[in-house]
Amino acid sequence: MEEILQALKDSNIELIVGVPNDNLQALASPSAAAANWVQVNIKCYFSNVKFKYIAVGNEVKPNDPAAKFVLPEMPNVHKEIASAESNTTANLFLMPYLPRQEWSLVRKYRNLFDALIDAMYSAMEKTNGGNLVVVVSESGWPSAGGQVETVEHAATYYRNLINHVKGSGTPKRPSMPNTETYLFSMFDENKKGLGD
Repeated sequence: MEEILQALKDSNIELIVGVPNDNLQALASPSAAAANWVQVNIKCYFSNVKFKYIAVGNEVKPNDPAAKFVLPEMPNVHKEIASAESNTTANLFLMPYLPRQEWSLVRKYRNLFDALIDAMYSAMEKTNGGNLVVVVSESGWPSAGGQVETVEHAATYYRNLINHVKGSGTPKRPSMPNTETYLFSMFDENKKGLGD
């Protein structure tokens, strides 16, 4: 990563830096590991590189061994970054193409997207990360592989997602403005090979 950060010095390119999954466990415990990671990968370049976000983990699924370290890591990394006087957010990878279910929750949800974002806020509040803002770093819909995974359904998903995130906040945080959301493989999802 050092070569990339060196190349981006004094450029006008905003960067999202991801914490690799194999670093999650070390950075989740209160130790010098988080301070060292932030020092080496962020603070050393802070004056010359435009960091937009720090993404914690990449496509960590709930049953992955690294999943239990994602939320505990966020406050540790946030604390170290905050000491560099930067604004930070928590990034969330959302692919809400689960089968339709009736949700029985305290709040009324019209879609899984908002339910997942509010679940993330609730989890962060329980780990003292309630002041972080969630940015959806990836959301998309597959275009092949099953009955509902079609190009047409993907197009509908993206159209509806864009209209949705332009609106108000979530049921948990209705006064918060639209959720910053990035689209995953919007243009070439149907051209990817298996496992890409």
